[in-house]
Amino acid sequence: MTRSRTRLWLRTSEIVVGVLIIFWLSVEDTTTNPAILLAIPASALLTMHFYFAAPYRSLPVVAGIGLLGGLTVSPIAAGLMLVKIGLHGHGNVPDFTFADFEQVFERAFFFGAAGLLIASGLRLYTSD
Repeated sequence: MTRSRTRLWLRTSEIVVGVLIIFWLSVEDTTTNPAILLAIPASALLTMHFYFAAPYRSLPVVAGIGLLGGLTVSPIAAGLMLVKIGLHGHGNVPDFTFADFEQVFERAFFFGAAGLLIASGLRLYTSD
């Protein structure tokens, strides 16, 4: 893919993820799964920006970028949950409890490992 087509595809994907996040913020929901499912593509898009900006694309560099990208899923999901709590403002009963935030951060290791393995596999698969 050419550089301009890649950037167009990346920006279009960012718009789609942004629209999905805005839609999710308006829905009354108290489960953590939608926040995580929205944080995964947001983190992947952020990771792709770092990948395209990397001066070297050796396997250790790409694996590190994938690891950091996977580790950003939990903070992004927690940030989305905090924004939703702030926007909905149900008084004394927030949409998400402290246990929900713990549940999201308990999965950080698995997201990091998945990012590392996916990025490494894609680097080995492509001949870039």
